[in-house]
Amino acid sequence: MTRNFFSTKEKFFDLWAPNYDILFTTVFYQALHKRLLEFVELTNQPNVLDLGCGTGRLLNRLGQEFPNLRGTGVDLS
Repeated sequence: MTRNFFSTKEKFFDLWAPNYDILFTTVFYQALHKRLLEFVELTNQPNVLDLGCGTGRLLNRLGQEFPNLRGTGVDLS
């Protein structure tokens, strides 16, 4: 039963993934990322783990703002 549950979820997210960024506007992401960046201090942290990273947009933004940062993203799909 657990295997079927995860298999179904994986198929769902695999179908959603190509359209994920289109469904959420850039304005939404910009506001969310700005708010998140207000709460994290990354100047002395070379590594970031983003769990549930989706398409990796936040890691991409962090990489632009902190060029020495190493990011790892993990997502179901």
